[in-house]
Amino acid sequence: MRLFYHKNDIYQLNIPEYEVPVFGYKIGELKLKEGDGNHSGGSQEVLSLLGIKDYLKKNGVLACTYRGKENIDTVRFLNDLGFKFVGTYNDCCCHRNEFKEINIRSTLEVRVASINELEEILLLEDKIFDFSSFQIDPLFNSIVTAQRNVVRVKSYFANPLHRIYILKVKGKIAGFLQFIVESETGTANCVNGAIATEFQGLFIGPKLYSDAFKSVFELGISKIYGGYSNQNIAVAKLFSACNFRNIEQTILMRDYLKKEYSAEVITLSPFVGLKHEGHLIE
Repeated sequence: MRLFYHKNDIYQLNIPEYEVPVFGYKIGELKLKEGDGNHSGGSQEVLSLLGIKDYLKKNGVLACTYRGKENIDTVRFLNDLGFKFVGTYNDCCCHRNEFKEINIRSTLEVRVASINELEEILLLEDKIFDFSSFQIDPLFNSIVTAQRNVVRVKSYFANPLHRIYILKVKGKIAGFLQFIVESETGTANCVNGAIATEFQGLFIGPKLYSDAFKSVFELGISKIYGGYSNQNIAVAKLFSACNFRNIEQTILMRDYLKKEYSAEVITLSPFVGLKHEGHLIE
């Protein structure tokens, strides 16, 4: 972690190692912290944010993403530094007593997936466009960003609080919705979801989302949290139809430095060459 300052604000830069195996290079994550006006970082030196690009280059970081609230001063300053707008994301929440079912007449069943169905779920995730910040960014390879989404979904499988619901059509998984269910706190997080391309725009999405949310609430959960990109209109409508309400909004900006490095510095991703057919997630 490295701290930077600009005026009275403190920014925290992290460089997670888990991104390297997918992209083949380092990705930085920049977030705003509350400043105290003294640029204090304890024993750690706090650098001026004006020098962040030099720091990224020196440390071999080929892209850096800023996530934070939409503050015009921050946006303009980061723009001047080379960060460009990527997208706006919404966090939402629904209380059990406010949840609304979507009435769909269908004999199809929404149920918890079995262990032997997890691989098929990953294959589905690889073939859809889920509006993640990397997939909507045209500067990234679509094959690699699709694989990153697969890695993200798979990363939850070993979590003991993990629960994933599926809906099958003619023996094939048409969609899934993934949760982390915390019974002790009475909350659940809807972390991922996808609808197969051929079933988008039909009743599959409403059926899956409504029944999965209902099942989670029936576990005794009092609140379900979720999130979506502003560009993902289909998911926004599904959350709204189930009476989820937005509780926070953040913007993402990114400085893409890869083009500024020499070819010798860049390591190709091990996933380049994978087949990918993408569309939108519902």
